[in-house]
This record gives sequence, structure tokens and C-alpha cells, in this order.
Amino acid sequence: MAKAKTGKTTSRKPIPKDTEKNVLLKSRRRCCLCFWYDGIDSVQKGQVAHLDQDNTNFAEDNLAFLCIPHHDDYDSITRQSKGLTEKEVKHWRDELYKEMEFRFQTIKRRSFELALTSFLWQGDPDKFKAQFRLTNTGEKSERSPVVSIRVPDNADGMTYYWSEKSQGYGGWAGGFGTCELRADLFEHEGRVAVMETKVVLMPGHPFDFQGLTFHLADHPPESIVSLEYRVDAEDMTPFVGKVTAIVPAEFRGRPPTVGKWP
Repeated sequence: MAKAKTGKTTSRKPIPKDTEKNVLLKSRRRCCLCFWYDGIDSVQKGQVAHLDQDNTNFAEDNLAFLCIPHHDDYDSITRQSKGLTEKEVKHWRDELYKEMEFRFQTIKRRSFELALTSFLWQGDPDKFKAQFRLTNTGEKSERSPVVSIRVPDNADGMTYYWSEKSQGYGGWAGGFGTCELRADLFEHEGRVAVMETKVVLMPGHPFDFQGLTFHLADHPPESIVSLEYRVDAEDMTPFVGKVTAIVPAEFRGRPPTVGKWP
């Protein structure tokens, strides 16, 4: 509880979430006084301080993340004797923001997004396969990322496709498909559909491939297909996610118009 100038006790309003988030992100939860005075460069337990001592002033320029001891010192009546002036704290806060921005902008974010874009018929009218799109949503070009998809029950991890080069199934001229193997990626010796892209995937660029073969009896129209996936690339922590799609209703009772077997 905070006291107003009238002496009455009033409820202390919380800092708006978006404003608090900005302060925490800019400081990376480092106390600017610990950082510059004590050389402590690590995440700390702390609080967002109101630098003008007005708990109703939520302007971002009036806020700074401080460790608990420094926050207590700043709020104490002896803060002037300790040299913790408002201008001084703001100065070191702004210098910390500059340091964090410079430091982290040199670390390129690495991430991917896997989308299930469509379902295609197989040669067997009771089977269909999925069309995927892997997009590099990070800031760094990735060489030969490998996509691994957990194969659900009643599905196959192998996808066949037509290749004009080989005049048969397989090869790389006509399309890209997954192969199935056993690996400890999602569970011990679990079934995994793997696509080795063998390309340099630049930021913002997609890579399309076919993966998994589904049986219509087990995955009827309008049912939900939910898949776990993982993307591995050189010197990168594996990126994991989930992709969900609905089997389209137009599969019911009519021949395929796309993705026909030659």
C-alpha cells in the first residue's frame, strides 16, 4: 500500500504489462548499478523501480530494473548520501540498454516454421500424403536443415514421388519426400519421417516437400492431423514445434484433381 500526499492509504497500481515487459527486455534483467559499479553481468532477482518515487508515473523513462538491494537503497531516505540520484540511475540504465542492444543484435535469431499446406492423393485411392512447407523464420542462412516428424499411428513415414529423371519412384528430379527410420528424437527408437533438405535455406525462404502417407480409413475427411516436428541445423539447438491441419472434406467420394499418380 502506498500513501498519498493527504496521508490516506491508497492502493498501489501495478505497472502496465507491456511497459514492464519493455523494461525487462531492454535490461535483460540486469541491474544497471550492479552492471556498471560492481561488474555483475548476469540475470538478477529484482524489481522495476519508479525513479521519481511516484508510483503512479508509469512512463517508461521513469522506470528501471534494479536488483532488490539497490532498489531498497534507492527507495530509502538515505539514498542521497549513497549517491543514488535519479539522473545517475537513468544514465547508467540508458548505458545498459545500449550495451544490451549492441550485444544481442550480433546474435542472430534462429528459428523455423513448418506448415502443412495441403493433402495429395496417392496412387492408391485409399491413401493420401501431406505437402509441407519449411520456412526459415530466423535471421541466419541455414545449410542443409534436417526436418524430422514423429510418425503417428496408422501412418507411414515413407513418401514416394514421381521422378522424370529416373522414370520411376525415387530420385530427386520430380519432388522431395520423406523416408522413415527409427531414432531417439521423440521417444526411444520411435518412428520418424526424415527430410534432409540439402539446400542453403536463406531467411524468409521456404522449402516444400511431401511427407508421410496416411490411410483414409484411419484419417477420414474433416479429422484433425496433429504432428510433432523437429528441425536440426549446424551448430544450432534443435528447433521443435507442432503443426496441425484438417483433412479436407472434398476427399470424400470423388476422384483426385491434383497430385494424381502418373
